[in-house]
Amino acid sequence: MDNFYLCPAQPASWRVPRLPTSLVVQLWLGRLAPAVQLRVLAARPGPIEVAVYDSTGRVLYQATTHPNSTLTLEMTCWPAGTYAVRASQGTHRLTRLLLHK
Repeated sequence: MDNFYLCPAQPASWRVPRLPTSLVVQLWLGRLAPAVQLRVLAARPGPIEVAVYDSTGRVLYQATTHPNSTLTLEMTCWPAGTYAVRASQGTHRLTRLLLHK
């Protein structure tokens, strides 16, 4: 019952935490699907802004977190489509795509 795919495909070792040079976004299926777990790794301490946008650019989720904190995205009410997960800390920004079917 996989309803989520990560894009682009990550190598099998992508979940192994290494000290990132800026930001790393990890996404995986939660224990209670259709939730998605999200963690942001960062090279320096401090708040990280996380936002999820739909294909029209509308913000569906927004939070402030810290490195290595795990967030849960409850997507039960979200329609099928492509979502952009954006993380930013200072001048560092990273976007990952999440496909929900």
